[in-house]
Amino acid sequence: MSFSQSFNFGNSTLMALERGMQADDKENAQPGNGTIQVQSAGNEVNSEIQEINSEFFRDEFSYEVNQAHKPVEQSVVNVSQVQQHMAVISNQDSEDQSRSSPLNDEICTENSFESEVVVQEQPNLDENSFLCPAQDEEASEQLKEDILLSHSVLAKQEFYQEILQVTQNLSSMSPNQLRVSPNSSRIREAVPERPAMPLDLNSLRPISAWNLPMSIQEEYKKKGVVQMFDWQVECLSNPKLLFEHCNLVYSAPTSAGKTLVSEIMMLKTVLERGKKVLLILPFISVVREKMFYMQDLLTPAGYRVEGFYGGYTPPGGFESLDVAICTIEKANSIVNKLMEQGKLETIGMVVVDEVHLISDKGRGYILELLLAKILYMSRRNGLQIQVITMSATLANVQLLQSWLDAELYITHYRPVALKEMIKVGTVIYDHSLKLIRDVAKEKEFLKGLENDSDDVALLCIETLLEGCSVIVFCPSKDWCENLAVQLATAIHGQIKSGTVLGQRLRANLDPRAIAEVKQQLRDIPTGLDAVMSKAITYACAFHHAGLTTEERDIVEASFKAGALKVLVATSTLSSGVNLPARRVLIRSPLFGGKQMSSLTYRQMIGRAGRMGKDTLGESILICNEINARMGRDLVLSDLQPITSCLDMDGSTHLKRALLEVISSGVANTKEDIDFFVNCTLLSAEKDFHAKEKPPDEEPDDNYINDALDFLVEYEFVRLQRNEEKETAVYVATRLGAACLASSMPPTDGLILFAELQKSRRSFVLESELHAVYLVTPYSVCYQLQDLDWLLYVNMWEKLSSPMKKVGELVGVRDAFLSKALRGQTKLDYKQMQIHKRFYIALALEELVNETPINVVVHKFKCHRGMLQSLQQMAATFAGIVTAFCNSLQWSTLALIVSQFKDRLFFGIQRDLIDLMRIPDLSQKRARALFDAGITSLVELAGADALVLEKVLYNSLSFDSAKQNDNENAEEAAKRNRNVVRIFYITGKAGMTVSEAAKLLIGEARQFVQHEIGLGTIKWTQTQGG
Repeated sequence: MSFSQSFNFGNSTLMALERGMQADDKENAQPGNGTIQVQSAGNEVNSEIQEINSEFFRDEFSYEVNQAHKPVEQSVVNVSQVQQHMAVISNQDSEDQSRSSPLNDEICTENSFESEVVVQEQPNLDENSFLCPAQDEEASEQLKEDILLSHSVLAKQEFYQEILQVTQNLSSMSPNQLRVSPNSSRIREAVPERPAMPLDLNSLRPISAWNLPMSIQEEYKKKGVVQMFDWQVECLSNPKLLFEHCNLVYSAPTSAGKTLVSEIMMLKTVLERGKKVLLILPFISVVREKMFYMQDLLTPAGYRVEGFYGGYTPPGGFESLDVAICTIEKANSIVNKLMEQGKLETIGMVVVDEVHLISDKGRGYILELLLAKILYMSRRNGLQIQVITMSATLANVQLLQSWLDAELYITHYRPVALKEMIKVGTVIYDHSLKLIRDVAKEKEFLKGLENDSDDVALLCIETLLEGCSVIVFCPSKDWCENLAVQLATAIHGQIKSGTVLGQRLRANLDPRAIAEVKQQLRDIPTGLDAVMSKAITYACAFHHAGLTTEERDIVEASFKAGALKVLVATSTLSSGVNLPARRVLIRSPLFGGKQMSSLTYRQMIGRAGRMGKDTLGESILICNEINARMGRDLVLSDLQPITSCLDMDGSTHLKRALLEVISSGVANTKEDIDFFVNCTLLSAEKDFHAKEKPPDEEPDDNYINDALDFLVEYEFVRLQRNEEKETAVYVATRLGAACLASSMPPTDGLILFAELQKSRRSFVLESELHAVYLVTPYSVCYQLQDLDWLLYVNMWEKLSSPMKKVGELVGVRDAFLSKALRGQTKLDYKQMQIHKRFYIALALEELVNETPINVVVHKFKCHRGMLQSLQQMAATFAGIVTAFCNSLQWSTLALIVSQFKDRLFFGIQRDLIDLMRIPDLSQKRARALFDAGITSLVELAGADALVLEKVLYNSLSFDSAKQNDNENAEEAAKRNRNVVRIFYITGKAGMTVSEAAKLLIGEARQFVQHEIGLGTIKWTQTQGG
């Protein structure tokens, strides 16, 4: 409820003011100044923190849930009407690609942004007339008297003493009340300040104290989250965050519960402010994990959460969501589209996890660009978009706080203590390099570990004997696989030894759970890998980029569940999904041939210690005598400071930033562009360093003009002059608009433009290879390091005439292949790029024609995980190329390319595109449904569960329920109990075929309802009715 309603002001002047200001455009709103709070583990809470008691959060200051989010009654729609509606949408898509949103293939479906929100028209009031009435002194005095009168009325209320310290401090007022006078000291002095009272931590620790719906409280309870830590309460109790919506930068160690703080803030934004939330995470795996988690929280309360990642686009697009969980690139595209449409105010909060990645040379500039646009639009238009950034590893956090004009909170508290160690030879030291123990003596008690030269198996087995799990980080994929098999062999030897330790080790393994993991892996398209099978037999597994998404999902879920005890992984796992273990072993301080960064090391050891299960987490960095000094330096090293990437490579990234704000129309004059640049981390960093320079030294602002000159010279923008008014504005050309629509950097846009122009003059339609080549991303050159040129030449000679013609058109040359085959090292880089892209395009062309991925992997001699990664990258790039063509009005080429977005993402032919839009349906099962006559999502949604169950059952391999010759009755009964739940969907527990049929029908119905925007559909009616 609003401020005045909460305190029962009646018809006071303050209430009238509030009603008027609710229609205000919030011009010139400025974020509050940052303050710093630092808490260390075990510190006393500062007694001077402002009091905010439990009643304050439960009742008086809680807003009403936005009525717009409550489900409304919908008219009942028949299945036949849905089919007609979907057919019309499909026809519109195929007939007029150019009319769709240029970012459809990048972000959302066609209708994502078309429906306008109807808002009651209110008078356009000048906010300054309420804030600084300097032109009318009499009115100013009257306003002051009215506010004093309101306070006197409030004093008569019986609960005045309880809330006086809150109402007298503007930082604790409601958003509307704060806007009465954020700058007028005269009004603030009207009521004298009283000393703040200590914070009541005990009353605010329970989740129930934060005024969340019961359904969300119940979900938290199911997940074991009932109470908060003191630092979480203290951080959230800052009234500037909840009522002024100030930005926040906070840092907490891994497993300290930092995500819960952001979740409470997000829930408050959705439930009480009625605004959308954008949650930005660095990797697809983390986005998917968080999406499922947030769906569990918010779906029962009637709010919709979806993810934007890879080639996946949720039905209904961003406009139909309450919380969007995105990768960095997808979030940037969403913000671009909202800016272009003038709908950025629909976002109430942007949350960024792992904000230290803003310094990443590959993707950091996109994150900085995104946040700079949010800050610019908020400051320019008075939008209240709250930015929350968090990380477990922050160095110069004050620079980040200054840039975002944010509140700052730092804690070093870990609920599970971390014991950091380093091992040199057989001796283990603590983080201060004090001797702890020598493992050589302990090795004598375990037989069969003679080949365990670095004692990795010993350290793993002693952890398993305690019933705990281990993560081992290795520098390479091959090292991961070999070590996982070695550890499984060592565990096998201990169990077979028959010793007491061997029996204890066997008791800690669950054969039934291990068998289920193997069955899940057999059920995915790539099947169960032979090396993985050996390792999993003894609860070991490996995890690296060479695995497919399905394999990684199963391994991660099994390790979390405890079926797998030892996980050997590359460094990618350190910043991926949340997989804590009792002990973390880092196999070497050298990763990629050089010392790992302090950031990577901190992320790895942050995995040690499982909250709720362990009282201690242990990390051991394993070194030898040669690299021991490097290991010591790593343990004692500090984190690298955060820096901007916008001025790297000749300000390439700054050029993209300026092009995006000019093309979206939010900054066209030189003054606006300068204002935008001032909102970047680059500008904040320059200002910080400028303080250290002599005062007479002039600042270097030429980098902005140089970037603008580049954009004008290469026809991304043009300078439009009005000689009468003597003004000049920057306007985007079609090429610049195409770069914005496709979220491409200007330099990449030039390359793509030239290639597409060439293809328009000569395009091979006899096969699909030419279109697949166009959507094969340029980055394959970095992914595909080594090629078997003899294999390449053999393939080239066996290609059909149309496919060979495509190769010749794009630049494949026999002379280059001959040089490469002879092993020449000095090969032309551009030619190398063309030949590698063509090679990958041949592999992708096989996948879109539903050739099994294992067959393609064997034929092209590449890792299945890398091929799947390239497949997903190509799907995303297909969306980029389609948007680029649409913006240039090359509709024919856009139509040809657009189909490959979904086909590449799923590895399917065109007829399965519609069915594959629900995530839990694999290509193999979709083909079985299609062959059985269920050819679309609407047909699947209206299908009979028994009919679908029959189709799914027939798609599985048959196994007799009778007793086999080599098993007894008990073993047969046990096998049959397991066989009952033989249907596996990645990321979900095993289920019966009947359960799977109902699940798929339910998902199809939900997808169609979201797609066409209807609440209730009568699915049981026959289509002819």
